Parts: sequence; structure tokens; C-alpha cells
Amino acid sequence: PPVPEPPVPEPPVPEPPVEPEPPIVLPTAAPEPGLPEQECVIWGDPHIITFDGVKGNWYGRGIEWIVRSQEVKIQGRFK
Repeated sequence: PPVPEPPVPEPPVPEPPVEPEPPIVLPTAAPEPGLPEQECVIWGDPHIITFDGVKGNWYGRGIEWIVRSQEVKIQGRFK
């Protein structure tokens, strides 16, 4: 008797692209009286939206100040 042909495998289904994680926005203390509430956002490699709404990208290396005031000091290390 004839030997049946093995089934032809179906081509693999490509994985959908991975969506980047949304930025994490942490709650902050209430602003000083008379000052508007503001936030900055940093995500990815990194993309930046500053406290005054300016958008930018940072492609440098090293340690940079993200926030530097008398109350808050935050540095980021970029590789």
C-alpha cells in the first residue's frame, strides 16, 4: 500500500508588535499655594515631557538631573 505524505506544516503566525508600557505617573504632594500643579513624564529611551510641557528625547549617556529643587532631587542614569 502507498505511504501517505506527511502533512505540510502551516506557516507560523507572526507575533503582534509589543506595545510600549505607558508611563508611570506617581501622585505628588499638593503644590504650594498660588502655584499651578504640574507634572513631568519620562519613559522609553527616554522620551521627556517637562514640567512646562516641552517635549524632547534624550540620547546621551551619563547621570543627569531630572528634578533639582530645594524639596526634590532626582537624577537619572542613562546608558
